[in-house]
Amino acid sequence: YATPRAYDRYPVEVRVGMSSRVLQGLRAADVSRGGMALRVPQPIPVSSAVILAFEGIELRVNATVKHCTQRPDGFLVGVEFGALTEAQRSAIERFVSSDQRHVS
Repeated sequence: YATPRAYDRYPVEVRVGMSSRVLQGLRAADVSRGGMALRVPQPIPVSSAVILAFEGIELRVNATVKHCTQRPDGFLVGVEFGALTEAQRSAIERFVSSDQRHVS
C-alpha cells in the first residue's frame, strides 16, 4: 500500500522561477504545505538544491529535488520545501487555501 502523504496536495496553475537552473516561467502541477511538483523541460538531478520564486506573490523558498520523472511533454520534478520562516509558512498556507493557486 502507498504511504500517506504528510500534506494534502492541491492542483495549481502558477508560474515559478528556479534560480539554480535559471529556468523561468515553469508551471507547477500541484502544491502542498510541504512541497510542489513542477513541469520542467529538462531533467534536474535528485537532491539538487533549488530556490523557487512564485510569480504573482512575493514568495521565495529553498527546496530540494526529491524525484524527477520523464513525461511525454518534459519532466515532472517533485521538490520538498526546506526550513521555512514563519512568514514563508504563512504565505504558503494562504496560497494553498485560497484561489491564488489558480492564477496563470
